[in-house]
Amino acid sequence: MVAVVAKLRTMRARVEAWSLEFDDRAVLERGLRKAYRRGQRAMATVIAEPNADNFHEWRKHVNHLRHQLQLLQTLRLGKAQPMLGRFKSLADLLGLKNDLALLTQRLPRDQVEPPLWLAVEQMIAARDQAYTEEAIGLGQQLYDPPAKALLRTLWPRDLR
Repeated sequence: MVAVVAKLRTMRARVEAWSLEFDDRAVLERGLRKAYRRGQRAMATVIAEPNADNFHEWRKHVNHLRHQLQLLQTLRLGKAQPMLGRFKSLADLLGLKNDLALLTQRLPRDQVEPPLWLAVEQMIAARDQAYTEEAIGLGQQLYDPPAKALLRTLWPRDLR
């Protein structure tokens, strides 16, 4: 462990010394557009066919974009903060939907009396429906505008 800690400290010092001067915003814009459009397509798939796998795939794309925005915010390369909270909220809702899908799969149905199972199933379905409606509503607010709108939010004055 001592050797590992020493190696990590050395690596940390090297990372802190990195120069992160970056002047080619076009590379960032391409990556953000790509992640945003993938999220748009995943949301369209969810709307067309709302199943657990499609919601999970959408969640992955939301998180990819959210992590890119977090990196921009950390490096102070754009005004990402206003968008971060909204994408995190969407990712959280989609995560809750995923949790309900997993819970439904793993509940020991054969060990629960049918009336109790029906009540649990109805509660899960109601909560799932609420998460679905909220996620799609927020998703439409975030993904209906073209990718250029996201970029305009990040760099309001000087978008090409």
